[in-house]
Amino acid sequence: MVGPPPRTPVSPWISKLIPDLHLTSDTDQLPRVAVVTVTFNSASVLPEFLASLDSQTNTNWTLIAVDNASSDDSVDQLAAWGDPRLQLVRNPANVGFARATNQGLRMAMEQNIEWVLILNNDTSFSPDALAVLMQRASAGDAAVYAPHIVYHRSPAVTWYAGGHFSSAWGFRAELEGEGQSDWPASLKERWTEFAPGCCKLVSTDMLRTSGLFDEDYFVYWEDVDLCWRWSKHGIRIRFLASPVIRHDVSALTGGESSAFSIRMYQLNQVLFLRKNFGKLSIALRLVPIVSKIALCFILRKDSLSQSRARLAAIAEGLRYALVQIGDQSCLNNPIAARPAP
Repeated sequence: MVGPPPRTPVSPWISKLIPDLHLTSDTDQLPRVAVVTVTFNSASVLPEFLASLDSQTNTNWTLIAVDNASSDDSVDQLAAWGDPRLQLVRNPANVGFARATNQGLRMAMEQNIEWVLILNNDTSFSPDALAVLMQRASAGDAAVYAPHIVYHRSPAVTWYAGGHFSSAWGFRAELEGEGQSDWPASLKERWTEFAPGCCKLVSTDMLRTSGLFDEDYFVYWEDVDLCWRWSKHGIRIRFLASPVIRHDVSALTGGESSAFSIRMYQLNQVLFLRKNFGKLSIALRLVPIVSKIALCFILRKDSLSQSRARLAAIAEGLRYALVQIGDQSCLNNPIAARPAP
């Protein structure tokens, strides 16, 4: 495992894009931030993640790590890390990303911490990342900030530079800038609709009003659901061109094309539609969703087995969303019954 990337000073182009950002060396005046992360067999990525935290110039943070019954040495690594700012929660079972993250968020709110950084541990970041984020939060113009995210293995390529909701292919949250490598010239700070669950800075005061993640989503779509709820309440997200977060996308779920990821994505897409738009919406949007699956197979983006897995997950979601669910109290049952491998 390589060490953290070298410190990158704030570039002149960032200063032009964010004229009201004035970084100072006095990080003691910055608000305290709780970094909330969920571990599940994260041993391979934790060294770089913890090294990134160790290197931060802003030291006014605490790490709330919620472990979902890892079978590797994730917990041992965290315990051996020895930083007194660590707060470690050990769940006896894998309760999913949404529920585990909510555990960390509630802990931060109980301690009256003003800001929480929801952050995957398959990420790395420069030593000034927390300082830049908290300086920006101190400006007070937003309750949610989402930084630029690039691919860990191809850091010149953008993964997230803003996001919006789209009804194309049924409904989804689209990542803006995905796959582009012409930054920083193309990046501008702006308001955006969607921020992925892997990294966003959120005001706890706002969370007390808007609520936390819907725990009916085991993993995937919980971030879409939360951002959709924010949009309905007029809560806007501020995309930041800096800092830059390196993210090993889907490293801890077996990859975007794994059987587990496919099942969780398609199943939760159906549950999202049922919750937010009703039964009729599922019927109307099912055709474009299935059409996309067919197109991906024709274009050989998915194998036959992957296409079948997507259709099976949609059928599973329909059984629970349309037949067995009246008050949505058991949305979590099909997911909790099969924890992540």
